[in-house]
Amino acid sequence: MKTKIFNFVAIGFLLINLYILISSSSGGVYGKSTMGCGGGGCHQNSPNTTISLTGIPASGYVNGVTYSMTLTVSNALKSKAGFNLTVNQGGLTAGAGMNINGSQELKHSTPLQMISNVATWSFDWTAPVTGTSPVIFFIAGNAVDGNNNSSNDEFETTQAQFSAASTTSPPSVTNVLANNITSSEATINANVNANGDPTSVSVEYGLTASYGSTMAATPAVVTGSVVTPTSTTLNGLQVASIYHYRIKATNTLGTTYSPDAIFNTLPTALSEIESIGIKLYPNPTTNIIHYQDESEKQSATFNVVDILGHQQAIRIVNMEEGQYKIDVSSLSKGNYFLLIKRNSNTTLFYYRFTKE
Repeated sequence: MKTKIFNFVAIGFLLINLYILISSSSGGVYGKSTMGCGGGGCHQNSPNTTISLTGIPASGYVNGVTYSMTLTVSNALKSKAGFNLTVNQGGLTAGAGMNINGSQELKHSTPLQMISNVATWSFDWTAPVTGTSPVIFFIAGNAVDGNNNSSNDEFETTQAQFSAASTTSPPSVTNVLANNITSSEATINANVNANGDPTSVSVEYGLTASYGSTMAATPAVVTGSVVTPTSTTLNGLQVASIYHYRIKATNTLGTTYSPDAIFNTLPTALSEIESIGIKLYPNPTTNIIHYQDESEKQSATFNVVDILGHQQAIRIVNMEEGQYKIDVSSLSKGNYFLLIKRNSNTTLFYYRFTKE
């Protein structure tokens, strides 16, 4: 009799423990995302259950961005479903109907009733701040009939992998400037960002906006995703001429040109203006430079360039033959060159002055 009573009690405890096991498992189990829910007569693996995960665009994830993810478990033969999910990087934020373990594992908190044979959960995933390695989600989904009998449940496992967004794009060009200008040379400086793709850099230049000549920059190839200073020395230029120039930066994603810009080369073998009867005054000046040609009283043309060779706007007032007022009031304070060409010859003179 004692043996029968003992067996009855043992069976009772076994049933109670089994009920507790089944009840607690209905709230989900951690650590099943890769191997699934099978084993020990529990659930069975079945292709009837399908899993999908969406939320990261096809172009890939961007570091530090948070994405709203949608997980679905489908099975045409079952009424409820649950899941366990882990991720190899980034951080998870639990949504409704789920629990979180640390920052990289989620599970359902109670089986979710399917709608049209599909159970859907939403949660957030935040991409890592740095790095470009693929993100991998490991997912186990279990479809159940909700009768507290695990032997008829059907689970499946899958992996969802997403790449980082490409960081390459056409190069960018900034801070383009001509300096160290002489009668035959000029240095063109620029900042170039390769934007992740090796980029060749050169200067196109010439006497018109059609350019016609090209010279490689130093460095000729820029890499990485940070701004790199480049420098190009143009030589063999024509004396006292206006040159057009621009930067050309090319990588596999495209070509970027800087806007067209100009500089003036300076004259050479300058003659002493006083020796040929030309007077200019005052120097320094605030507004007006007076020009007097006392020898031949010839007409003349004028241009003003700054010390970098950049042409400046001025206004010329013709008083009489060989006499002019050159209005420089619009210029900023600094040093300039007044370029003078008498109409009877091709000699170009210059007069250096200071605007106060």
